[in-house]
Amino acid sequence: MYYKSNQNGFDVAQLVTNPFTPHYYDFGEFQLRRAVTVSSNQGKFQGTLAGSIGFRKYWERRTQDGNGFFQNQRIYSLHRGVTITTKYRLVNHLQLVLTGSALTYSSNARFETNYPYNYSVYSYLMGLDWEFY
Repeated sequence: MYYKSNQNGFDVAQLVTNPFTPHYYDFGEFQLRRAVTVSSNQGKFQGTLAGSIGFRKYWERRTQDGNGFFQNQRIYSLHRGVTITTKYRLVNHLQLVLTGSALTYSSNARFETNYPYNYSVYSYLMGLDWEFY
């Protein structure tokens, strides 16, 4: 994926150096996603394991050290994720659904006062699914 924007960035705290960043939001990204689903022969149980990995590179956005000073590198990030979903049919069209997922982002950015570049997200969900068919 390629994202092109006409928006620029200006960091007033960097007036001594070059505070202007052209095309601040422009980036290229590659993602790979795969999933495997297994079902019981009666269709009462279904399980899915899904995974993803991705790499994003900002074309103009510069990294900053822990104090916020611009460096000569461009920001990149790597994300990795996994999701496990199970479904159990309770009655004809009603299923119990359990899902757990974990996603981790890591980056070469170290100044994260305004925006975090390095973080993990975990979610656990449970619910009912009614199928109309």
